[in-house]
Amino acid sequence: MKIKNILSCTLCVCTASASIFLSGCNFFNNKTDQSEVTQAETTTSQAQTAPAENPDGEIDTSYCYENLSSENVKSIYSKIAQAAQSLEPSEFSLGFEASDKECSEAIFAYENDHPEVFWLDNKYDYILTDGMTSLSLYYIMSNTELEQAKETLEQKAENIVSSAPQNAGEFELEEYINDYLCENCEYDYDSYGSNGDLTSSSGNESTAYGALIDGKALCEGYSRAFQLLCNKLGIECVNVFGESKDVLHQWNCVRIGGQWYHMDVTWNDVDDEHMYAKNCYFNLTEEEIKKDHTISEFYSEISDSQFDESNQIYNIYVPSCTSTEHNYFRQTCCSIGTPYNEDEIVQSLADAITNVDSYCWFLIDSDDYSGTVNDITQNYLYTWVSDANHKSQSSKSANPLCGVYQLDSVGVIAVELDYS
Repeated sequence: MKIKNILSCTLCVCTASASIFLSGCNFFNNKTDQSEVTQAETTTSQAQTAPAENPDGEIDTSYCYENLSSENVKSIYSKIAQAAQSLEPSEFSLGFEASDKECSEAIFAYENDHPEVFWLDNKYDYILTDGMTSLSLYYIMSNTELEQAKETLEQKAENIVSSAPQNAGEFELEEYINDYLCENCEYDYDSYGSNGDLTSSSGNESTAYGALIDGKALCEGYSRAFQLLCNKLGIECVNVFGESKDVLHQWNCVRIGGQWYHMDVTWNDVDDEHMYAKNCYFNLTEEEIKKDHTISEFYSEISDSQFDESNQIYNIYVPSCTSTEHNYFRQTCCSIGTPYNEDEIVQSLADAITNVDSYCWFLIDSDDYSGTVNDITQNYLYTWVSDANHKSQSSKSANPLCGVYQLDSVGVIAVELDYS
């Protein structure tokens, strides 16, 4: 008998890379350091069929199942699906001999297609006897406790969904889910030590239950909660596994307007000190996400012997993400082009000042990002903020000598508005 850990995923929350300028002078200060991350080339896999849609609008994303490597693995997946619905775990036979890799692929696929199944622990028993394979799953809770927890999570998810904006499009619903998780869930720092290993565990930190009920989770919990809520609101969403800054990590891909995007809610959930970097990981292309994320290999790319020699988790399906249309900043921010569209820029600043916002974001639509940002901060921003103060409907005025955070990885600047 072999006990196999499926996933042990921890992450230090993002400290965004940024520079700050002060308009009207030559002051320059590096706010944070940017770590260099080796980028790995990955191959994306295309889905075989579209996910099923239930009559109530909820999406059943079965991309992992549709892209499993063989009919044997699909058979294992189906048996896992049946076994996982009992109120306590038990050993079950597959009816044939299967490799450890096939079992791991099936379990990983099932968990990633079913974020609502929060009670499966990230390990299993793989038992081979007389040419016949059996599996035993592990639960983080069982029996009456599990039955009650299922009802609690379902009711919570339905309450969140029912509060979503009415008649909203996919992007607005996605933004609602992202904002809900960022406001109501915090990263579970207490569950792991300085070396990145889990030190204490409620069992829920890697699940949608942890994110939505306990209000704290690791990256896996964030991504599963995001997928669960997306699916309930009719948005296709899958999980992606990999690393960031040499730490295991999990995030999502989401389909908006018919195009796939990378979405990392964990890294969107910044603390008050880093609010200038809010939503920097909201609907990115593969090229953009790979600047500081590494996408793991696929099960289909490795042999049984390679799997046996490693203790890694591999992807089954990762869609191709090339569109920038529904990037968060492209959808929500004023774009600064050349020549400068000063009326729109001043109006955006005035709206932010009217709302007494701490930041106003701008997308730099220029091939020379650094040169454009330098020109704006040194020659124009002071006047733009001064004009915006006169145009705003607020009793407060922003200091024209304001800070500007340079978010070059997404081509954005965040103007910091100081009202003191």
